[in-house]
Amino acid sequence: QGVYYLLEGYVRVFILTQEGSELTINIFHPGSFFPMIWAINEIPNIYFFEAMTKVVVQRSPLSQFLQFIHTDIEVLSEINKMVLHSLNRALVRLQYLVLGNATQRVANVILMLGRRFGQADNNGYLSIVFPVTHNQIACLSALTRESVGAELKRFENEGLISRKYRLCTILNIQKLQIIRGIDFIQ
Repeated sequence: QGVYYLLEGYVRVFILTQEGSELTINIFHPGSFFPMIWAINEIPNIYFFEAMTKVVVQRSPLSQFLQFIHTDIEVLSEINKMVLHSLNRALVRLQYLVLGNATQRVANVILMLGRRFGQADNNGYLSIVFPVTHNQIACLSALTRESVGAELKRFENEGLISRKYRLCTILNIQKLQIIRGIDFIQ
């Protein structure tokens, strides 16, 4: 129906596999535009969008959005930066999905969520600002919910993270990065 601009909240983008599993492609944060692949390239949208928290969006008809970005080079430049940044994050995640084991995948997802959606406190801990379920982490890591649960429990037992009411806090970023192992440029 148009291009959305996310003012508040978080929106998950996912696909459904033929088996009915979900794979999260991206999580949009305030300041994001979507669906950009459809808007810019006229490629039919195959993705589903789900609010992870309460959201506030503005919608623009496609023609008005395209006119807006094509008449203001600074806006177009910023959108290009956002799209390329998202592409880079997706490529790094793909590398972990293909080359990493379950522990590395879950560590990478936790670190990615902390880096993108974390707030640091006075102790240097990084709290993810919205609740995250085992299933959501499974959808981001292409693992089963049970595998994710086992890895998260291990991370808790080792003092790397804490979880309370689906809120996750990273207690030891350095050790989690070591566990993640594969070192790609991010």
